[in-house]
Amino acid sequence: MKLWMSGEVDADVGDGEHVARNLIEPIVNNILGQLSTPDKIDEWSFISIILSEKFMSGFPEIAKKSKNKKIRI
Repeated sequence: MKLWMSGEVDADVGDGEHVARNLIEPIVNNILGQLSTPDKIDEWSFISIILSEKFMSGFPEIAKKSKNKKIRI
């Protein structure tokens, strides 16, 4: 299994998320590369959406899983 990370980050938030994501992704992939999952997921996609306070009320958290592609979105 492999983790793929990306982000949609409000410019008001700054670069901290990007820096943290670039540090975390290879470490998690190293750990995930040694695991196998019962449902044979090939890829775990994580897309952070980080908005400043002015946008928060209109955007709920969303998690999806594709059974056909065996990818968690």
